[in-house]
Amino acid sequence: MSAFDRFQPPDERVDVVGYCAYCGEPIERGSFITTYASGAKTHDGFCEEQYVENELGIVRITV
Repeated sequence: MSAFDRFQPPDERVDVVGYCAYCGEPIERGSFITTYASGAKTHDGFCEEQYVENELGIVRITV
């Protein structure tokens, strides 16, 4: 162990702007999100699709 081991850079701070209505994980500034009329926000992609399907009853399919 070196004498300098205790001098570590601080953890990178993440600017959290909200929490995903589907998974509950933080939404970081600069992330792509979907905002709904109710004020809910979700991460784009999987969370968005699952939220729309589960909460709104809309299913997206390919024909």
